Formats: sequence, C-alpha cells, structure tokens
Amino acid sequence: MSIILGVVDNNFHIIPPAGGFGGIKACRLSNYTGDALVITNINPDYPGQEYLLPFQQSVYQIENIRQPPSLSAYVLGQDFSTSNVLVEWSTEPLIDFPGTYPANLTQAFLASAGAPAFEVHTLAVPDDGATHEIPAEARRISLSFINNGTVDLRYAAFDSGWGGRPILPVGDARTADTVQAVYFRVATPMGGDGQVQWLMTRFGSPPVT
Repeated sequence: MSIILGVVDNNFHIIPPAGGFGGIKACRLSNYTGDALVITNINPDYPGQEYLLPFQQSVYQIENIRQPPSLSAYVLGQDFSTSNVLVEWSTEPLIDFPGTYPANLTQAFLASAGAPAFEVHTLAVPDDGATHEIPAEARRISLSFINNGTVDLRYAAFDSGWGGRPILPVGDARTADTVQAVYFRVATPMGGDGQVQWLMTRFGSPPVT
C-alpha cells in the first residue's frame, strides 16, 4: 500500500504523482477551506461536477481517468488558497483509505477546542495606497464584515488585481465562511479613510488581537 501526497497547481488542476495516473486507483481530497469546493470531472464514469463541503473529506475512484480534475470554490471561485486542500493518491484505496466517505474533518478538532467564541474587531482602512487585512484564522467558522466608515471599499481574497475587485459600499455587510485572510482597500483614492467592523465565531484560544 502507498499513499502519495499530491498538489493542486496554480491552474487549479489536481496533479497526479510522477508517472501520471498509471497504477493510481483512488484519490482522497480533504477540504480545509471555509468554502464548498466544486470538483469537475473527477468521476471517470460520470463526468460533471461534484461538491465537497468545508472541512469534509471524500475518496474518488480515478482508475480510468484521463484528464486532471479541476477545483474551484463555490463562493470565492478561483480566489481561494489551494494550500488548504490536501490531496492523497493511493494504489490500494481499500487499505489506505478505510472508513465511510464523505467524512467530517471537524469532529475531533471541535471536541478538543472547547466552546465557540464570538469576537468583534475593528479594522482601519486608511487611504494610503496599501492593503489592509482581516487575518487568516484556521479555527474560524463564521466571518462577517461591515463597512462602517465614510468611504466605499474594495475587498478581495488575494492582494492583487484591485481594479476589478467588488465594492463594499458604506453601510453594507458581507458574510464569508472562510478561514482565509480578507483584504481591503479604499475604492476611490483621495476619497478619505475607511473602516471595517468584523465579527467572527471561532473555536479555541487565544483570540485574535
């Protein structure tokens, strides 16, 4: 038996180990992101899309697969961190991947983490041409942010391509159940400084400061 760790590349394709798919019979994906994943063409018998929920793990038979499957996040699209997806390949999945799937990844984690904590924070977003962020938090299970400043803001999952990022108008709020960082900039330069109030529920301690 042999479990081989894999990767998801920058084109969001699930890359097979050296030698391609020959000899590989199954793939196990573990979704450690805060978003549902849309997996395209991972089932060779029924091409199409499947879903993997946040903190869920599933095994896929890929013995007859020809093309690398692809991933995207349901809410964030391609703007999500592929490093939060664990890919494992197996030549003997009945031995390497015992159990019933899909499996919940959170049970042992939550049982040892204590009760959920609710936190409220404020993020200043000055009009300084720089990016300001709500930090990543692996134990976060819910995140909401509100533009409670006096200028419109842009927000993104990556600190790049700011011209096309969505706008968060003054007084508006968004909810993104994500463990990743969320980035902000003032939408119109020279328009004034902004502010975001953000609220999250998370497990464990210490709290974010």
